[in-house]
Formats: sequence, structure tokens, C-alpha cells
Amino acid sequence: MCIIRVEFTSHFSDKCDVKLTPGESVVVQGYSFVFEGVRKVQGPNFDADEAQVRVYLDGREQYLLQPQKRLYHASGQTMTEAAIEPGFTRDLYVALGERLEGDAWAVRVHYKAFVNWIWLGGVVMSLGGLLALMDKRYRIRERKRIGSESGSQPTVDNGAMAEARS
Repeated sequence: MCIIRVEFTSHFSDKCDVKLTPGESVVVQGYSFVFEGVRKVQGPNFDADEAQVRVYLDGREQYLLQPQKRLYHASGQTMTEAAIEPGFTRDLYVALGERLEGDAWAVRVHYKAFVNWIWLGGVVMSLGGLLALMDKRYRIRERKRIGSESGSQPTVDNGAMAEARS
């Protein structure tokens, strides 16, 4: 089940790496991602460039995604914080890349189909394993196997045997 779901995800997913300036957009799997620009924000231990990306479907605004490019004070490392919009049949990801000339930025947009279904496959497999462990037939068979390996015979209640003889 898990392998089938992973195959579905890879087959139906799409991604796009583009150079965008404020006001430009890219369409991926019917979703229009409009890049509105980047602003500076400060976090508790980092400074960041935060993009504003509005997502439209069929001409109606659906989401505002805000991916960040963070510079951490302590380590001096730059990290990308993707914006994710999860859904039952798909996840939308937007990641802010490097600043290019002028107001242009490299932006990566992902449409990932059926990602949550991969996890659902794992849950179904776990439930199947639990049901198998709870099956009485397995426990009875295991007790018989352990008894035969130890060479012991099942014990009989002598009181019941005496009563049966009389």
C-alpha cells in the first residue's frame, strides 16, 4: 500500500522553479501563485526575508503563503523556511530561493499530490498488524507450539477425572 501511494505521489506531483518579480505569477496544476514581493521580518533569533505569495484557484483567492529565507544570529547560517498549505488530496509548498537582480527572486513551487495518503497507508498497515496480534487463533497456536517444544503434556485436573470414573 505504501509503495503504491508513493508512486501516486511521484506521478501526480508537479514543481516549478521560476524567477519572479512582484506582480508576476506562475500556474501549477491549476493553482495560480502570485508573487507580491518580499519584506524584512525579525524573529527571536533570526532576521528573515519573507515573501508574500497569494494562491488562487479558479480566479478566487484561496491562501496566503509566506515562505522565508532566514539568517540565524548565533550560527550565521542561512536557512529556507518553506510555506506549506496541506490538503486531503494535495499539499502546496512555496520556497523562497536567492535574491536575483533587482526585485527578482528565485521561487520554487511544489504541488504534491496524495502526500497524506502515504501516512494513511502506514496507519492501515499498523492497524492490520494490531488486528493480527489480537487474533485468538494466533495465541492458541503459539501456546501449543511452546508446550510441544518444552515436552510437557497438558495437565489434567485429577478431581475431574475421579468424578468422571464414578
